[in-house]
Amino acid sequence: TELASRVRGYFQHRYPRQKAFDDEVVLSLLSHSLQIEVQLELYLDFLWSDVPALRTAPEPLLRSICQILTRAYHVPGDIVMAKGDLAKYMHITQEGELAVYDSQGRYVRSIC
Repeated sequence: TELASRVRGYFQHRYPRQKAFDDEVVLSLLSHSLQIEVQLELYLDFLWSDVPALRTAPEPLLRSICQILTRAYHVPGDIVMAKGDLAKYMHITQEGELAVYDSQGRYVRSIC
């Protein structure tokens, strides 16, 4: 795509000897306008199609959400959030499921 070509050109110009990058590092190194375009490309269709609560959300809201989304990877057994934690993020599970436990550690249900 044209966006991919622009991002590739940006990195070839800015980092001519670098061969591999972490996704989040790549995003943080882009210009602000390219960051927004890449985030919209990565997340907008997903939010519209796979997040029921956002299917009727206006596009400007979805664009704002896309700009602050970051990917997080978890392995089985990771504690994503515990009771009393301050919610710093909006979690959208794209693949896998999360288990919910009560304060005594008893399984309550899973969230897909």
